[in-house]
Amino acid sequence: MASLTDYSRNKFLDVWRGQVLTPPGNWYVGLFVVVPTDAGGGTEPTGGGYARVPLAANLAAWNATQGGAGSVSSGTSGLVSNVAVIQFATCTVEWGDLAGAGLFDALTGGNLWMFDEFRDSQGNPNSFFVTVGMRPVFDQQEFSFSFPTHDPQ
Repeated sequence: MASLTDYSRNKFLDVWRGQVLTPPGNWYVGLFVVVPTDAGGGTEPTGGGYARVPLAANLAAWNATQGGAGSVSSGTSGLVSNVAVIQFATCTVEWGDLAGAGLFDALTGGNLWMFDEFRDSQGNPNSFFVTVGMRPVFDQQEFSFSFPTHDPQ
Protein backbone atom coordinates (compact mmCIF):
# COMPACT_ATOMS: atom_id res chain seq x y z
CA MET A 1 0.00 0.00 0.00
CA ALA A 2 1.31 3.40 -0.95
CA SER A 3 2.45 5.88 1.65
CA LEU A 4 1.67 9.55 1.68
CA THR A 5 4.61 11.77 2.46
CA ASP A 6 4.48 14.29 5.27
CA TYR A 7 4.28 16.95 2.56
CA SER A 8 1.14 15.53 0.93
CA ARG A 9 -0.53 14.69 4.25
CA ASN A 10 -0.09 18.30 5.32
CA LYS A 11 -1.51 19.53 2.01
CA PHE A 12 -4.60 17.29 2.35
CA LEU A 13 -5.12 18.30 5.99
CA ASP A 14 -4.86 21.98 5.10
CA VAL A 15 -7.94 21.54 2.87
CA TRP A 16 -9.97 21.04 6.06
CA ARG A 17 -8.44 24.25 7.30
CA GLY A 18 -9.84 26.18 4.34
CA GLN A 19 -6.75 26.13 2.15
CA VAL A 20 -7.06 25.52 -1.57
CA LEU A 21 -5.29 22.46 -2.95
CA THR A 22 -4.32 22.93 -6.59
CA PRO A 23 -2.99 19.76 -8.20
CA PRO A 24 -0.19 20.03 -10.76
CA GLY A 25 -1.06 19.76 -14.45
CA ASN A 26 1.01 16.58 -14.57
CA TRP A 27 2.22 14.10 -12.02
CA TYR A 28 5.67 12.64 -12.61
CA VAL A 29 6.36 8.98 -11.93
CA GLY A 30 9.81 8.39 -10.52
CA LEU A 31 11.73 5.24 -9.61
CA PHE A 32 13.81 4.60 -6.49
CA VAL A 33 16.94 2.60 -5.80
CA VAL A 34 16.49 3.63 -2.15
CA VAL A 35 12.86 3.99 -1.05
CA PRO A 36 12.06 7.22 0.80
CA THR A 37 10.34 7.61 4.14
CA ASP A 38 7.26 9.68 4.93
CA ALA A 39 9.63 12.58 5.55
CA GLY A 40 10.83 12.32 1.92
CA GLY A 41 14.29 11.55 0.66
CA GLY A 42 14.89 8.36 -1.26
CA THR A 43 17.35 7.97 -4.11
CA GLU A 44 16.41 7.94 -7.78
CA PRO A 45 18.67 6.48 -10.47
CA THR A 46 21.00 9.03 -12.03
CA GLY A 47 22.14 9.37 -15.62
CA GLY A 48 21.90 6.71 -18.26
CA GLY A 49 18.69 8.09 -19.75
CA TYR A 50 16.73 8.14 -16.49
CA ALA A 51 13.98 10.74 -16.21
CA ARG A 52 10.64 10.83 -14.46
CA VAL A 53 7.68 10.10 -16.73
CA PRO A 54 4.79 12.60 -16.93
CA LEU A 55 1.25 11.40 -16.30
CA ALA A 56 -1.59 13.89 -16.68
CA ALA A 57 -3.44 14.91 -13.54
CA ASN A 58 -6.90 14.39 -15.01
CA LEU A 59 -9.77 11.90 -15.09
CA ALA A 60 -8.72 10.47 -18.45
CA ALA A 61 -5.29 9.37 -17.18
CA TRP A 62 -6.43 7.57 -14.03
CA ASN A 63 -9.02 4.85 -13.43
CA ALA A 64 -11.54 5.86 -10.78
CA THR A 65 -12.09 3.91 -7.56
CA GLN A 66 -15.08 2.13 -9.13
CA GLY A 67 -13.02 1.31 -12.24
CA GLY A 68 -12.84 2.98 -15.63
CA ALA A 69 -11.57 6.40 -16.57
CA GLY A 70 -13.38 9.64 -17.28
CA SER A 71 -15.50 10.03 -14.16
CA VAL A 72 -14.95 11.12 -10.60
CA SER A 73 -14.37 8.37 -8.05
CA SER A 74 -17.44 6.99 -6.34
CA GLY A 75 -16.38 3.44 -5.53
CA THR A 76 -15.29 1.91 -2.26
CA SER A 77 -11.94 0.39 -3.26
CA GLY A 78 -9.89 3.48 -2.42
CA LEU A 79 -7.70 2.48 -5.38
CA VAL A 80 -6.79 4.48 -8.48
CA SER A 81 -4.53 3.23 -11.27
CA ASN A 82 -2.98 4.34 -14.54
CA VAL A 83 -5.02 4.12 -17.75
CA ALA A 84 -2.13 4.25 -20.22
CA VAL A 85 1.14 2.35 -20.16
CA ILE A 86 3.90 4.25 -18.30
CA GLN A 87 7.19 3.68 -20.10
CA PHE A 88 10.58 4.94 -18.97
CA ALA A 89 13.47 5.65 -21.32
CA THR A 90 15.83 2.87 -22.30
CA CYS A 91 18.59 2.51 -19.73
CA THR A 92 22.03 3.39 -21.18
CA VAL A 93 24.02 2.70 -17.97
CA GLU A 94 23.09 0.42 -15.10
CA TRP A 95 20.46 1.97 -12.84
CA GLY A 96 20.92 -0.78 -10.26
CA ASP A 97 18.26 -2.43 -8.12
CA LEU A 98 14.99 -0.55 -8.37
CA ALA A 99 13.12 -0.84 -5.10
CA GLY A 100 10.08 1.40 -5.52
CA ALA A 101 8.27 4.22 -7.28
CA GLY A 102 6.58 7.48 -6.41
CA LEU A 103 4.58 10.44 -7.64
CA PHE A 104 6.20 13.85 -7.83
CA ASP A 105 4.73 17.22 -8.79
CA ALA A 106 7.69 18.19 -11.02
CA LEU A 107 9.92 16.64 -13.67
CA THR A 108 12.99 17.39 -11.54
CA GLY A 109 13.12 18.46 -7.92
CA GLY A 110 9.62 19.27 -6.75
CA ASN A 111 7.74 17.44 -4.04
CA LEU A 112 7.18 13.73 -3.55
CA TRP A 113 3.50 13.10 -2.73
CA MET A 114 3.19 9.30 -2.59
CA PHE A 115 5.52 6.34 -2.83
CA ASP A 116 5.63 2.61 -2.43
CA GLU A 117 8.22 -0.12 -2.57
CA PHE A 118 7.91 -2.93 -5.08
CA ARG A 119 6.52 -6.15 -3.62
CA ASP A 120 6.22 -9.76 -4.70
CA SER A 121 2.92 -11.68 -4.74
CA GLN A 122 3.28 -12.45 -1.02
CA GLY A 123 3.73 -8.78 -0.16
CA ASN A 124 7.46 -8.95 0.55
CA PRO A 125 9.77 -6.15 -0.64
CA ASN A 126 11.08 -7.03 -4.08
CA SER A 127 13.58 -5.08 -6.17
CA PHE A 128 14.66 -5.71 -9.74
CA PHE A 129 17.96 -4.94 -11.41
CA VAL A 130 17.92 -2.60 -14.41
CA THR A 131 20.88 -2.74 -16.76
CA VAL A 132 21.79 -1.34 -20.18
CA GLY A 133 19.08 -1.83 -22.80
CA MET A 134 16.23 -2.41 -20.36
CA ARG A 135 13.18 -0.15 -20.31
CA PRO A 136 11.05 -0.20 -17.14
CA VAL A 137 7.32 -0.23 -17.84
CA PHE A 138 4.12 -0.11 -15.80
CA ASP A 139 1.34 -1.72 -17.83
CA GLN A 140 -2.24 -0.45 -17.64
CA GLN A 141 -3.57 -0.57 -14.07
CA GLU A 142 -0.17 -1.70 -12.79
CA PHE A 143 0.77 1.65 -11.23
CA SER A 144 -1.79 2.10 -8.50
CA PHE A 145 -2.25 3.89 -5.23
CA SER A 146 -4.84 3.46 -2.55
CA PHE A 147 -5.88 4.88 0.76
CA PRO A 148 -6.69 2.36 3.45
CA THR A 149 -10.33 1.95 4.39
CA HIS A 150 -11.39 1.96 8.00
CA ASP A 151 -12.45 -1.47 9.15
CA PRO A 152 -13.36 -1.40 12.84
CA GLN A 153 -12.83 -4.76 14.45
